[in-house]
Amino acid sequence: MAWLLLCSCHRQTNDIKFHAIDSELLEEGDLVVRRGTSVSSRAVQYGDKQAGYSHMGVVVLRDSCWCVVHCVPGEEQETGGEELIKCEPLSIFFREDRAEIGAIFRYDTTDNIRQGIAAGALKLSRQHIVFDRRYNDGDSSKMYCTEMVDFLYKHSKIDLTEGRRHNVPGFRYPLIYPSDILKNKKLSCIYSF
Repeated sequence: MAWLLLCSCHRQTNDIKFHAIDSELLEEGDLVVRRGTSVSSRAVQYGDKQAGYSHMGVVVLRDSCWCVVHCVPGEEQETGGEELIKCEPLSIFFREDRAEIGAIFRYDTTDNIRQGIAAGALKLSRQHIVFDRRYNDGDSSKMYCTEMVDFLYKHSKIDLTEGRRHNVPGFRYPLIYPSDILKNKKLSCIYSF
């Protein structure tokens, strides 16, 4: 079985371990989720007790390397000092200092649609879209992780959230939590750790 040693596309530093995933499991457009280790991840977990995950991105194949397109606060050192939508190898996304647990989900649709979602994700990563600290999913000039995933799938005429949102005290706009997406019955978990 061909194991993707997730560091093959990016040199690891400080001997940080990562979660290895069989590369044959992956398809473009898959959703990857993790329960992160940061303060913002803890805040999402506190608010979204149903999912068990705090962060989400879309799998793409870039230069023969499996990567994740996602946007997350607090990792701006990798994007030139700005919190931007970024594309990085799974070895970074699932590093043990960033992911306590993780999973891969696949939406039941055609390969062409999933590849179109992946192409859209790569396009967003090149547009230097900043992280949306207002969490307004009605404005796509800035995005947060689940908003980006929802946006990409809606562009392919798939409503992952089916209208699910959470009204959270202190936030002006309803939030899309990971559970709002993962409740979609056409999503199946193909891998978890």
